[in-house]
Amino acid sequence: MSSTTYRSRWENRSEAEPVSFIAFPPANFPGVKLADPRGKWVLLDFWGYWFGPCVGRMPELMALYDEYKDKGLAVIGIHCDGEQDAPLDTVEKLDEKLKDIVTSTWSGRDLPFPVALTCGLESFVTGGEATALGPVAADYGITSYPSLMLIDPEGNVVGLTNLRDVKERLQALDPAHEGRAGL
Repeated sequence: MSSTTYRSRWENRSEAEPVSFIAFPPANFPGVKLADPRGKWVLLDFWGYWFGPCVGRMPELMALYDEYKDKGLAVIGIHCDGEQDAPLDTVEKLDEKLKDIVTSTWSGRDLPFPVALTCGLESFVTGGEATALGPVAADYGITSYPSLMLIDPEGNVVGLTNLRDVKERLQALDPAHEGRAGL
């Protein structure tokens, strides 16, 4: 976790209390509900097309998804957009913004996992003065991008993480690797 202090609704939960999954369908997978991954490890990726480190890291996240999607990992992108005048509220608008990025940075590949579009004004993070780009990011205490939040198969928030740590945890679960320590 970062050194900055923040509070979110999940911080004060008991370990056995599951989080609520986001209640709107992802834009690029309209038949999918974000509650569908129950029983899997869920990696929420809070990102924005407007920030180089978010799009630059995406190929590594896609590779992690490809390797572990059939081994108990679900990845859900949460695109955070604070644009008030022209919000990104449709997959077509996001696709237009990503067109050059897909070609130049992602080797022509579209995002293989669901992405929810969160539009809206900055929202205050629960219990603090920090702001987040929209209510979903605020609910999870996300104030910087990109940010990864790991949720266990029972729906409990493990916490903020990074791709290296997630991969190490997933390798520990993979029978092809020695030592099944678990995520």
